[in-house]
This record gives sequence, C-alpha cells and structure tokens, in this order.
Amino acid sequence: MILILGNSEDSILYIKTLIKNEEVFPLTKDISTYVGKIYGQDVCIAYTSYSSYASATISSILIAKYNPYVVIYLGDAMGLSKNLKVGDIFIADSIIASDLDVTRRDSSFVIHRLPFVNSKSYVVNQYLISTFTNLISTATINSIKVGTLVSANKYVVKSSEVDIKVEDIMAIKNSEVAYDNESAGVATACNLYDVPLIHVATISALADKKDTLLDRTKVILSNSVPIGK
Repeated sequence: MILILGNSEDSILYIKTLIKNEEVFPLTKDISTYVGKIYGQDVCIAYTSYSSYASATISSILIAKYNPYVVIYLGDAMGLSKNLKVGDIFIADSIIASDLDVTRRDSSFVIHRLPFVNSKSYVVNQYLISTFTNLISTATINSIKVGTLVSANKYVVKSSEVDIKVEDIMAIKNSEVAYDNESAGVATACNLYDVPLIHVATISALADKKDTLLDRTKVILSNSVPIGK
C-alpha cells in the first residue's frame, strides 16, 4: 500500500478525487482516512495538520496499521533561499529539525538532527527524488527545485526567525532551502518504521515577503493537479 499524507485538506483535495472503491474510516474525532485504489494501487490518504507533533503521531499510527511500502507527503513550504519563487514545486532531498537542540544535556548530540537518525539530516532516497522529479515535470511548467527542508514547530514569516541560518545550511550543502512545520514529524515516523519517504511541496510563500492565507491557498490548489497526476 502507498500512504499519501498532506499537511492540510487542501493539499490532498485533488488526490482524493482519483480514488476508486473508496472507504472512509475515522482516525480521530477530526480526521478521517480514505482507503481505496488509484490507478490500480492500494492507497490510504489522510492529512496531518500543521505540526510535527501531530504529523509524527498520525504518520506512526497509519504506518503501523497499513504497513505501506512508501510514504508520499504533500504540502506547502516557505522559500528561504533566494532562488525559490512562489509556485515552485519543492522536493526535499534532506530534512532537518531546526528547533531541536539538546546539546546542553548531551554534548555528543548533533544539533538539529532528528531522533534516531544517524546523519545530520534525514536523507531522502535518491531514486524516489529522480522518479518524482521526472513524473511531475511532465505535468507542469512550473520550476521543480530540490533541496533541504528545514522543519520546526514554529510559524515564521522572516528568515531571521528560523533557528538555523540559511547560509549555514548552504555552506554545508549548496542547494535550495525551504521551511515548514510538519515534515520533521513525518520523517521521524518513517525513519522509526524504516519506510521510504518522499516529500513534495508547493512554495506558497517567501520569507520576508508579505502574503495572506488566501494567497497561499490559491497557490497550493493550483499545483495540486500537476503534483497529483
């Protein structure tokens, strides 16, 4: 089975229209899961809300229940690096938890590293990155960017509010950098259960630029079709 998760109902809206033989099961009092087939593949679809706490919990429950062979996470992110533009499709090749720092307690701990991840970041399978980049490129004219996804349980609008500097990330790895509030939780769950994760996001806003929730929603919905296809 393929587990498809989104950070909001908007991010999975188009995917849900593709389901055949749909069955709906309540997961919590607020969230339901949608189980059926898409193009002959067994799928389970749900959303996790805007929090790594919630995304880790919901991802863990669904992975344990359905034993998927891959998790696809769909959402939106804020562009931190200068080359990212609103409407770009961002595929994460690594994920870090910028608000995680227990070095005062354990000096051997690597700052921003997800729990139980041996490297400095959660590294996404290169085959999945290449496959999704190629597939999405056939369905959209928007730019597809690959890079590091910074994740924290803190809503920010300015790059200075992020707990790790973009320059520090780019000094280690010269790639694009985006920010969200959920992916660290999903990556933690996938790492614990040893399930591959691919994260695809729409750049719905840019750091240090003014926008509205309506602006972000419009961008997310406009990219939902090419990503879903």
